[in-house]
Amino acid sequence: MNTVPFFSVIMPVYGVERYLPTAINSILAQSYDNFELILVDDCSPDRCPQICDEFAKEDPRVTVIHKPHNQGLGMARNSGMDRAAGEYILFVDSDDTVHPDTLKTVKEAADADIVAFGMKRFYENADGAVMRTEEFVCDPCESHTASDNGRVFLQLTEAHLFPYVCNKAYRRAFMQAQQITFETTKLIEDFLFNIALFEAAQDIRVIKDCLYSYRKPAHRTLVNSYAPEFYELTKRKYRLERAFLQSVDYQTPQAVQTVLYAHIKHIISVFLRNHAPEAPLSRKEQLAAIRSILSDDTTAEVLREFRPRGLVQTAVAMLLRHRMVYACYGVVVLVNLVQKR
Repeated sequence: MNTVPFFSVIMPVYGVERYLPTAINSILAQSYDNFELILVDDCSPDRCPQICDEFAKEDPRVTVIHKPHNQGLGMARNSGMDRAAGEYILFVDSDDTVHPDTLKTVKEAADADIVAFGMKRFYENADGAVMRTEEFVCDPCESHTASDNGRVFLQLTEAHLFPYVCNKAYRRAFMQAQQITFETTKLIEDFLFNIALFEAAQDIRVIKDCLYSYRKPAHRTLVNSYAPEFYELTKRKYRLERAFLQSVDYQTPQAVQTVLYAHIKHIISVFLRNHAPEAPLSRKEQLAAIRSILSDDTTAEVLREFRPRGLVQTAVAMLLRHRMVYACYGVVVLVNLVQKR
């Protein structure tokens, strides 16, 4: 291994002793070996700290940072970036895996500020059995201008690949020059990181290879994921997307409609989260929340500009535009039942 690694792979670690050895081994087994693996133990309460130390003793490419207090995913990644020495940085979650040729493939394309690639999601039940898998890939493309950045953003968004950091490699010098780090905000921290970097990037490259495997428990859905701050975060996301398209001069009808529809789907997600079993909201409070969101200025703006395509989009837009509170609630109850089954 060279003195200076070409890649720094940063892996935050918390409460994943069941999956951690597999995740670490998927990095150590890479066909391209000029890398460092930085494990950031975010004060994990299980055996993760010991597992990290055991791997570090066996492989000099592994470095461990033990955080004295749990600070969350974003802050753990920031700690890893402070320690990183590689020319490019990748972020891998500690319950996921990467293809053995990930670093080799990215190295061959690494002449840009950001290199993005495809990812696979595999859904597990509560017993760990894989129920189904999905692959998300984007046609190869490059960006060398601000307007190009908007086009690549649109392509990645429509391929369901934009918000994540785990399917991208970032030039470390570029990130340092922009002084962009992760916020403590949960739920959209990856998006906030990416949207800032995409606005500043001089070169972006997208490759079609599906290199990252993302574990998603099938039994954890929006029906049991209450998040009281989610609507305010989605409004912030929408505003940043519109500002980004304006900044890079890429306000095409397709790009704008994609952003509008994304926000509409987030509105439905809020309704579902508010109906989660863990949500401390009565039926009356859920109805009040739906009514408030449908009366919100941002919702009104989105619905005013949105041009639905197809039966589903038309039906959803009608429910929201006419502020059909009880009908919206009925849809949420129905979706809840379907997702449970």
